[in-house]
Amino acid sequence: MEKLKSLLSVIVSDLRTISQEGRNKFQNIKDVSERVILTIKYLEEQSTTSEQLMQNLKIKSEEIIKPFLMALETKNQKMISIAIGSILKLISHSSISINSLPLILNKMQMLIDVGSDESVQLKVLQGLLVLITTMGDIHDDTLSQCLVLCFRLHCSKNISIQSTSSATLPQIIRIIFDRVSAEIKESTNIPTTSTTPPTSDENKDDATTTEAEQKESTTTTAEQIAPTSTASSPATPSIIPANINKSPVSTLKPAAKDAYLLLQDLCYITGGDSPEWLPPATTISRSSGLEFIEMIISVHHDIFFKLNEFKYLLKDKICPLLIKSFKFKMDFYHTVRLMRVITQFISKFSQIMVTESDVLLTRSIKMMDNENPIWTQILALESFRVYSEDPNLLRQFYINYDKDNNSAKIFENMTITIGKYIQNFYNLDSSLFTLVNTSKNRLIDLLWQNEPPQIKENYIISVCTECINGIVNAVSKINNPDIECDNEIFPQMANSCWVSILGAISLLLSKSNDEALIQMVLKSLQSFTNTCGELHLSGPRDALLTCLCKTTVLPSFELLNSNNLNLNQPGKEKEKDKEGNKESNSGNSEASSNSSTPQYSSQNSNNSNNNNGNGNGSSLMFEDKLSNFYPTTKNILSVKILFNIAHCMGSVLDESWILVLETLETWNRFFESFLKKKENSTSSTSATPNSNDITSSPKEISSPRNIGEVPILMNSMDNLFKSSSQLDIRSLQYLLEALGKLCTSSFNLKSFNSTPNMFGITKLKDTALANLYRIDKIWPMISDHIIDAGNHRNLQFRKYSVEFLNSIIKSTISLQQNKKDKEKEKEKDLSSLQSPTSDDLSQTNENEDLKTTAITTTITTESDNKLQLLDKNQIQLEFFITMEELSFSTSNDTKEKVLESIYIILSNSGQSLTTAWPIILSTLLRMSKGNEKRFITLSFSSLELICNEFLSNLTPECLALTIELIESFVSQKSEINNSLTASSGLLSDLTYFLANENSIKTSKYHVSDGKASDPVLEAHKHTSSKPSINQRIYPSISENSPFFKDKTRSLIDRMWLCVFSSMKTLSIDSRAPIRNGVVVIFFQILTTYFHLFEKDLLEIILWDTLFPLLSEIKSFSEKADQERIDSDLGSGVKLLVHHSRNTAQKQWDETQVLSIGGMVRIFKQFFDTLTTLPSFLRSWECLLNHLETESKSTSKEVSLSSLSFLHEIVNTSSIIDPSHPELSESIWETLLRLSKLFDQQPSSSKTLSVYIKVFTDLFNKTRSQLDHQQMNRALGIIFPMGISIGDSSTDLSNPQTHAIQIIKSLPPLSEDIFPSIIGVLLKYISIGINQPFTPSSNCDFIFPPLIQTKDLVYYSTITEKSIELIYELFSHQTTTDSMRSLVFEDIIKMFGFSMLTKYTKYHSTIWKLSISNLIKILPSGLLAINSDSNYLNDIKRNIIWTELIDSIQTFILHERPNHPISPEKKLEEDKYDIDLINAISKEMVGFSGIKVERVSIIRDRLVEILQEGSMLSAHGREKVAQSCYQNMFSICSKAEPSNPESIEIAKVVLPVVLKRCKEVLQRFVIDERQSGSYPLPRYRLSEISFILKEIYDLQLQPGVYHNNNQNSIIKPECKRPHLLELYPILCDCICTSEKEIKELLKNIFIIVSKEFLNIN
Repeated sequence: MEKLKSLLSVIVSDLRTISQEGRNKFQNIKDVSERVILTIKYLEEQSTTSEQLMQNLKIKSEEIIKPFLMALETKNQKMISIAIGSILKLISHSSISINSLPLILNKMQMLIDVGSDESVQLKVLQGLLVLITTMGDIHDDTLSQCLVLCFRLHCSKNISIQSTSSATLPQIIRIIFDRVSAEIKESTNIPTTSTTPPTSDENKDDATTTEAEQKESTTTTAEQIAPTSTASSPATPSIIPANINKSPVSTLKPAAKDAYLLLQDLCYITGGDSPEWLPPATTISRSSGLEFIEMIISVHHDIFFKLNEFKYLLKDKICPLLIKSFKFKMDFYHTVRLMRVITQFISKFSQIMVTESDVLLTRSIKMMDNENPIWTQILALESFRVYSEDPNLLRQFYINYDKDNNSAKIFENMTITIGKYIQNFYNLDSSLFTLVNTSKNRLIDLLWQNEPPQIKENYIISVCTECINGIVNAVSKINNPDIECDNEIFPQMANSCWVSILGAISLLLSKSNDEALIQMVLKSLQSFTNTCGELHLSGPRDALLTCLCKTTVLPSFELLNSNNLNLNQPGKEKEKDKEGNKESNSGNSEASSNSSTPQYSSQNSNNSNNNNGNGNGSSLMFEDKLSNFYPTTKNILSVKILFNIAHCMGSVLDESWILVLETLETWNRFFESFLKKKENSTSSTSATPNSNDITSSPKEISSPRNIGEVPILMNSMDNLFKSSSQLDIRSLQYLLEALGKLCTSSFNLKSFNSTPNMFGITKLKDTALANLYRIDKIWPMISDHIIDAGNHRNLQFRKYSVEFLNSIIKSTISLQQNKKDKEKEKEKDLSSLQSPTSDDLSQTNENEDLKTTAITTTITTESDNKLQLLDKNQIQLEFFITMEELSFSTSNDTKEKVLESIYIILSNSGQSLTTAWPIILSTLLRMSKGNEKRFITLSFSSLELICNEFLSNLTPECLALTIELIESFVSQKSEINNSLTASSGLLSDLTYFLANENSIKTSKYHVSDGKASDPVLEAHKHTSSKPSINQRIYPSISENSPFFKDKTRSLIDRMWLCVFSSMKTLSIDSRAPIRNGVVVIFFQILTTYFHLFEKDLLEIILWDTLFPLLSEIKSFSEKADQERIDSDLGSGVKLLVHHSRNTAQKQWDETQVLSIGGMVRIFKQFFDTLTTLPSFLRSWECLLNHLETESKSTSKEVSLSSLSFLHEIVNTSSIIDPSHPELSESIWETLLRLSKLFDQQPSSSKTLSVYIKVFTDLFNKTRSQLDHQQMNRALGIIFPMGISIGDSSTDLSNPQTHAIQIIKSLPPLSEDIFPSIIGVLLKYISIGINQPFTPSSNCDFIFPPLIQTKDLVYYSTITEKSIELIYELFSHQTTTDSMRSLVFEDIIKMFGFSMLTKYTKYHSTIWKLSISNLIKILPSGLLAINSDSNYLNDIKRNIIWTELIDSIQTFILHERPNHPISPEKKLEEDKYDIDLINAISKEMVGFSGIKVERVSIIRDRLVEILQEGSMLSAHGREKVAQSCYQNMFSICSKAEPSNPESIEIAKVVLPVVLKRCKEVLQRFVIDERQSGSYPLPRYRLSEISFILKEIYDLQLQPGVYHNNNQNSIIKPECKRPHLLELYPILCDCICTSEKEIKELLKNIFIIVSKEFLNIN
């Protein structure tokens, strides 16, 4: 409603404008306008809905438009413009009734006739378009009148009007035909009104018509030319009925009738005739008519299939018009439009307009004649391109015009025409052969140009190529799998066009260098070749394949051909025969020229294989030339296509395989050169990098991208032969036959030094590997070439033959090995299929998936099922017989490769070998007996693998042969490393396997069958090559082997006997490394598997093997030469030997050590088992005798090792056990007999060190079992250790260290042995200070006589350690006072002597240690001797105290030696004296309860020492004297009433110290007076000061001071009575001039005044 009101408001506004504009001149228009305004307002008021308002407007439309029509009649342009605009608005809103249209059209015609302004005419044109668009019920004359107006405007001379009408008129025409389509769609369920019922094809077209086809009106003009498939499949052309109604106006519906009449008149007008429906005066240009017709048949072609009346127009109107158009002048402007119509006509209606299309196609083909202008030819060619894009259309051409010998031959002629047209460019420069985008700048789309543009050759070539591609695609059924037609059509089409196609493709490939064009051409070539192959057209197939092979030829071969190199052509005649056949089939010279290509390819291929005379030079020159070129883009693309063809057509190539292979052989040589050159360039780039230089040749024409394609091509070549497994046996035989020819050709190369052509044999290998499941059928064709290659003179052929055989064996065995796994998987999948299903949909889906999986598995395992037909054992035997034959080759490199192959096969598939084992072992044994080092090394690798992995796979006979093989490798002298490895590792592996089998009760080796056969002979009995067997020698098990001798024993025992027999023989090998290794592994094996042997077997091992082996080795050692030798490694190889092994005797000593060590280990580890043997004690004594004898050996190594082994025995807990005392006693006896080593060996010798370790460990282990006598026996060994000095005077020797450690570890000690231990230590001290020592009666150890061989300084260290150790033992917590009392006297006596070394050996630390340790010992020692015991009494104690006091007094009061020392040293020396004085004061003077007869004497002597010591200041020992003073004053001041004995001691000391003080003070007074002005010495003044301080500080307890004067003022409680006694002398000292002394005297006098005079 709002839209209509808005429209009416605009209309009212326009009316008012018109009214205002005509108020002066056009009063009537003004009046009418005002009435209409009132009418519109009235209608608005009366209408309540938009529908009612619209209805009212249509009713009043004549009245409403009347002022506008009146305005149109005026010449006022403004009014006309407003009027026409308003009318258009009303029309566009459908507000005008159909009855008003004639008035409007008349006024529009009037405007056109009077030649109105351009804008007015344009609005008229716009109005016509709006009118036809919005009013769908315009038909017949009204529509005709509208069209006439459009046509008139289209013929206007005004360019703007003409161009606008050119755009408007097609829209109007399309709207008219769109209404027809809509009308047909609406009436699909209503019977058609046409006189003739539609055919089946028409119904089919009706069914296939979609809305997408109706939307083609939106496509551009260029897209209209694109072909649209007219039917899903070719059908019989519809026949137009002869009695078709030629006046169909009454039978068609309105829209269809309008369209029919319009199209008919367009045909008339375009042809220059008068129209029937439109006014006769209606005209239009021929070009526009053709455009309109083209648009109609391209956009609305479905109408012509659904309405027979329109088919009539095609036949009787449009087609004659097209044919007639050829009679007109063929200018470019009209010809373009004509060809567009023809193209659309043939593309859309050729199946229903067969005859007409034939005529038009023939015309188009003739347009390609050379006498026609070039643009005419191109237009025809572009139309052919449109046809070729529809394969169905081309097949329809062939069916309609070529099949059944039809004379038209449209398809064939069109193909020939295109082919010939391409041939015209033969002389064109190759740079112009490029592919361009033909969808742009097409001539057939240049509707706006009057003259043809300049046409480039590359565009013409591109269009031709697309035509060829379309034709090939139409011929190929593979590319159109959904097309249903007669299969005979395809081979017929191929035969009719292959010659032309081949000629065109050949020229394009030869001339073009553009990659895009080459790709398109090669795609066509591949498709056509595949098609011919599938259709079994051998002639076309071979011709096309020849063309492709020619294209793949590298630039280097073309260069060689142009230089006329002398190359042989062995297959030339055969190739010529093929060429002749192809020429006869084609009948065309182009095919003949192209068919000659295989001759050239074969020529180049055979040149690499057959060079006569100058073979070497030609080959080298060939390689040189080849290395200077890389493939072009064309070569790369061509060979890719060749690979695709070979992959897809392998089953139909047959004899053509040789052609393909010869081409690929050429490429293979390039690949080899490429890889070689790449390696060289890589190495050179590292030295002088240049990323721009790929090669130095200036003739390289390949891009880097092409070089990157080479690896892909190499991979494609490999995949080609791998895919041969998909070929049937017949095709495979063709392939193998072709490969065999190449092999034979390469084997027949006469030049010995030339590079061999390996292509044939390498690809034969790849093919064989791809067909392993049927190897038995093709093996005869392969094995002959392998043998020939293995016996070839060229090294590379010989090596590759073995590699070939190796790959076949390994792959076949691997497939057989995996067969069981795949069968298990298959069973698992099948079982899952049989599981019960449920109603659940998901379960059903799962079962379907499982079923699919099972089917897939069944398909993929088809070759595996075929593999099951092969005899595994027989295949292995045949393979390895071939391998064995190659091992007898006279070429060493072939033998070497055979051994390498054996190792590889064992590594990968050893578990699957069965019948091959005897042959393999025999081959290895034969190689080991030779003298070739490299053969031995390679063979040994295989033997190692057998021993490590596959012993369980061997039969007992093969295992015995393996033992022989190991012994042979150990004995060989060419490679000592292999001998060493075999003697250790392989024997270990073998015995480990035997031990496992021994522990398995069900093992096959526990059988005792009494049989023994030769496995090698048994294996060869089952081969077919018996004559060759008799001519060769195959080594096997020795006749003297225990395997044959003792057949009654079980197999496992015989195996052990074989092993021990071999090892015993090898243990006395002349080469030291070998026999040593065997001895080591021999005892290791016995040690490891000792528990497996029965007692009787152990007895045999001990007495028949081990002990005799020791004696035999000792015998060899004694007989060995002592002259210097170098080790002989075999094969003349000498090795410089270390001095410890540079004689035969030294080397045998090592063997002797190893054998003795092995025996000791056996006794150690299996002691419990050996003790159960009847001969154990005898074997034990025999072992100890060997050890004792060898310990005394002159060989240091043997002696040291024997003692080390004895040490191991001692450290064996099972042997040194209280349950076996006789064994320990036997070892002690052995050690005692060996104790003489201390006299024979220096203390630093390793032998003596080991002996000490033996003794130490034995002593520690048996100490608890030793009695007193045995301990003294042990001390008899320990004492010599302590005096076994070394070369150093500051460090203990090794024996001394162990002696000290042993003694230190002795506590707790018994009382009877303690004096002996201390006596030994005191003996060490006496030796160190050169003082005789006689122990007391408590020590019952008898010291052996001693002879000192060195200065005493070497004994200082042991002396010092002994002093410290005495203190440790004396103060040990387990040492009792009774034990201390036994040795205290000896210790004091010896320590007294050692302290005096201060005055004889001042720089020694012995006296310092003696003082320190004496001070430490005094407390516990004095207590010990003060306790009651049977040994001590008062007299004995008195002697000890006296000895102690004498020693101390002698030391302290001894005159100091006159030697210069520093003050620091002097203070250090005084410190030891002071410590001793303090010890006297603390430990001795203050010792209470001394149990001696006269204690006072002891104390007086001690006080005497202190008194005499206080006088040492004059001798420079001020500190010592002060210490004596201090200790005496301290004794007096510390006396306590609670300790009466301390009071008594103080009473003794106080008079002595006061007396000493008086003497010192009196002498001071006298000396000072006499000295005058000279001061007294410092030490005098220091002594006076010290005494005054001590007097001042001294406080006495009651009872200490004895006052003889009864009248004294001293009170009993006075603590300083001594001051009163010293007062007189102190007063005399007042006259001193020393301030310090005066101050001290002052303080003393103050105290005296306070104490005695009560002066405060």
